[in-house]
Amino acid sequence: MNYNFKDLSSNPKSGTAVYFASQTKDGVATLDSQAQIADKALDGQITKAINIAKFKAAEATIVTIIAPSASDLDAIIIAGLGIEDDICEENLMDIGANAFAAAEKISTTINYVIGHDKVEAQYLLLGANLRAYKWDKYQTVKKDKTPRADEINVHSANQEDDKKAWASKIHVADSILYARDLVNEPSNKLNPETYAERLKEFTKLGMDVEIFGEKALTEMGFGSLLSVGQGSAYESHVAVIQYNGGDASDAPIALVGKGVTFDTGGISIKPSAGMADMRGDMGGSAAVVGAI
Repeated sequence: MNYNFKDLSSNPKSGTAVYFASQTKDGVATLDSQAQIADKALDGQITKAINIAKFKAAEATIVTIIAPSASDLDAIIIAGLGIEDDICEENLMDIGANAFAAAEKISTTINYVIGHDKVEAQYLLLGANLRAYKWDKYQTVKKDKTPRADEINVHSANQEDDKKAWASKIHVADSILYARDLVNEPSNKLNPETYAERLKEFTKLGMDVEIFGEKALTEMGFGSLLSVGQGSAYESHVAVIQYNGGDASDAPIALVGKGVTFDTGGISIKPSAGMADMRGDMGGSAAVVGAI
């Protein structure tokens, strides 16, 4: 995904433009300053659309105007912010995600145009980034042939601050998607040995990585873990990853995650309906790995 940050004098000329509206306590949608400007330029098309749709700007709801007249845009989306006092980071992620999901079905370029003081671009983009995730690594024939959105432009009054904030936040998005990839790997591809090999790569990032095999785990008294792994053709492992980037006087933070990769054979007493999801039994360790 390509991200661009622009000031409000640079109006979106192509793709889909996303504007925002908040909700009054009486349940009435109120366009933010940039949406009002766009509405005026379009002879009230936005106001007409939200009135017809009975749009109240509830949190993460949207109204889509396809091919607005007197405009080269593919579409305009009005995203509801909900009541102003309730706007927070989590809400903005949901709003950014829902607007992205609607826009990517229409355009490869998406423009978030921000005219509300409480809307922070970094959380809109984090939501959009997570919503854009698709797992099709092993699909030989891609079922979804819809062109993917590959560019997001943010138009705001704080373009430099937004750019810096996203430069930090994008690492959070990358970490979450890395964890999702681990969870989605089937157990014939991600077993204790291949998982351990992946984690050894973290040494390239300046981390200390220790991998303990069955001999060491037996000596350390990891009987419960070893009993779970007895049905596997692969040796059990425990990985300890250390990042020492804090001050020497700081207390350490320890994260522990369950990493059962469900690669064992034999009989399972779990209901068959949910068996396919058991590859996510190592989701706890994936979350820890992503965080690190």
